[in-house]
Amino acid sequence: MTLPRDIVRFEDNLKCPNWDTDVLAAAESKFDQNCDKRLLECALGILRDALPAPVHRGDLPARICFLLADREKNSKRRENLAAEGVRWAEIAVSQGAGLNGAVHYYLAVNLGLAVYGHTALAVKNLKRISAQLQKAVQLSPNVDSGGPYRVLGMLYLLAPPWPQGVGDGDKAIKLLTKVTKYYPGHPLNHVFLARALWEIEEEDALDRVRAQLEIALKLIRQDRFEGPRRRWLKEVREVAEDAELKAIVKQTQKL
Repeated sequence: MTLPRDIVRFEDNLKCPNWDTDVLAAAESKFDQNCDKRLLECALGILRDALPAPVHRGDLPARICFLLADREKNSKRRENLAAEGVRWAEIAVSQGAGLNGAVHYYLAVNLGLAVYGHTALAVKNLKRISAQLQKAVQLSPNVDSGGPYRVLGMLYLLAPPWPQGVGDGDKAIKLLTKVTKYYPGHPLNHVFLARALWEIEEEDALDRVRAQLEIALKLIRQDRFEGPRRRWLKEVREVAEDAELKAIVKQTQKL
């Protein structure tokens, strides 16, 4: 089985702004977790229709695909958007973006979403995902507020151990501890560390799990995380329920 190649089509009545690729390149920092879904779809449509331009050699097309795929509930559409993101990242690398860590990061996270529901395909791509994240760590560890560390840490936590995969619980905790130290402002850094601590150390780490989830909740309340707030609260709630931290579960239900 290979990655899907179907293109996800969007509604015809999006009423997109009068953008071109130059405008997208100038405003690329605005395309983040808080960006409106309609604007992301408009931007991707413009990138698809445009002739090869400098903006295609960066991480923006792959990033937009990931942002759309990450919030897509339909599994088939999510896989198709993520697979398109992989292709955009591969195009960027082929056009000279090999030293752009963000390109490797968005290649990895898109690939992870594209294969997530297919065990054999996921196992087949574990080493590639790991290698891309390691490149991102080396080149641009600050992308997405420590995203390369965060995702690589979760890969070590969730993947099967050697020889089938790259899984390593100790490495996971080490990386996720590091990302909370150097990039303390992203809620998922704390949620993922809490999850790793609970899964690896269980009751021995309960106080640290609680502390990390409380930090995450304080951050999630900030206006800058309004867009992904509901999805990230679900992540907090799942860890809190596993660790039977009832007070934190209640907090997630009130926000």
